[in-house]
Amino acid sequence: MVPSTREMLLLRSTWASLCLVVVCAALPSSVVAQDVAAAPDATVAEDAPGVAAAVDASTSDAPATQDAASARDAAPARDAAPAQDAAPAETRAPAITAAAGPAIDERGGELDPAAVSGPGFGTRAAVQQSELVAMRRVGQPDAIDPELPVALSFFANIGVVMPSSYDTALQSHAYGQSSPTMAIDGSLTYAVARWLHLGGRLGARGRGWIRRDGDFAMTSGVDLLGIAHARIHLGPIVDVGIVLGGGVGMAALSIHRTTVLGVSPRLHGSVQFGFRLARGFHMFLRGAWDYFPWNDIDQYGSDIDLGGPLVGIGLEVKT
Repeated sequence: MVPSTREMLLLRSTWASLCLVVVCAALPSSVVAQDVAAAPDATVAEDAPGVAAAVDASTSDAPATQDAASARDAAPARDAAPAQDAAPAETRAPAITAAAGPAIDERGGELDPAAVSGPGFGTRAAVQQSELVAMRRVGQPDAIDPELPVALSFFANIGVVMPSSYDTALQSHAYGQSSPTMAIDGSLTYAVARWLHLGGRLGARGRGWIRRDGDFAMTSGVDLLGIAHARIHLGPIVDVGIVLGGGVGMAALSIHRTTVLGVSPRLHGSVQFGFRLARGFHMFLRGAWDYFPWNDIDQYGSDIDLGGPLVGIGLEVKT
């Protein structure tokens, strides 16, 4: 049976509608499929360089990664030091005080632990300890100036007269009492050790008698001694020393315009206190005993003693 024209048109319109529905239904699915299929490729294409670079970096910079890990491990240690430094002074005080040792006051004694308190005391104690160490390292002035080895000194002395047979003889001839012994001396010494000076001394001394009628008699002497001066300092100003010496002396007696000469042994011992006036300049106070006898000065066997106890004051210059 041959379809009619109306049936053909209806069939065609139905077929066209069916195709249109199928096409409309299929069109979104294909577009979405294309977009979804293209998106991973584009993402991979765009990220391909970065991924490749990341892969290269991960393979080529393996040591750097290890270094970065070490740096991250060390970061807490580095951060701990500033944190410790930034801690308040009260928290740092015990550690600083323990490292610096016992606290020292201005007089050199240890402070009472009960007094060790207050903000920042540990810092102050550390500063005081460092200043004390610096003072000990540099050192205060030494009273004897040991860096200056050569010493030149001059003394003026006055002594007590020791009685002698010649004094008694002169008094029996209307002479009065002898005047005190007056003496001067100069020494030149060199420091062979910090505490010991060796050298020589040249001195002169004399005393006299006056008779009632105006006549006078005088005895005098000069001496040359080798001396040893041992001295220690008691601080930056004062030093104390002992001087021992021995040598020979020449004595003279002048009476009635007549002069008699003689030779005598000489011994010397003294204690000297020195005071540092300035670098290289010292003043001395001396207490001494001199042995200076002169025997058999006349036909009667008389003797004169030019020695005895003396006190003196002197000045020393060191170079």
